[in-house]
Amino acid sequence: MISISFDNPYLLLIAIPLLALVIIPYVIAIRKENKSKSTVATLIMHTVMIGLVALALAGMHKTTIKTETEIYIVADVSHSTNQSLETIDKYIANIKKQENLPENSKVGVVCFGKDCKLNTALGGEFKSVKESEIDVSATDNISP
Repeated sequence: MISISFDNPYLLLIAIPLLALVIIPYVIAIRKENKSKSTVATLIMHTVMIGLVALALAGMHKTTIKTETEIYIVADVSHSTNQSLETIDKYIANIKKQENLPENSKVGVVCFGKDCKLNTALGGEFKSVKESEIDVSATDNISP
């Protein structure tokens, strides 16, 4: 996100009389037959300089904020979902596409069955959930 702020925004109004001091003499003194590339270039350069002076006097600050987002995808690879592991892989691959994520984001995948393990570290290359080394015999590891 980019934010532009000014210390004293009222000093931007100084550009109005300065522009008048440049444009009015140009309009009065330079007639159609006297216009050339150099007079137009001079007018453009003076206008740009006035804009830069006004922004400098107003104390312009540009702030860029970059946030890092960490996303963990939790995938159930227990015996009950054994038939749909390819579908889970497709969903995760779709989520990991850069167009679906905010800027500066890292994705990690955690697989669980009877226990849980980190399948893909944050920002790492995605491994299929089929290749996870999880005990798929149950989903609940709570002991009585």
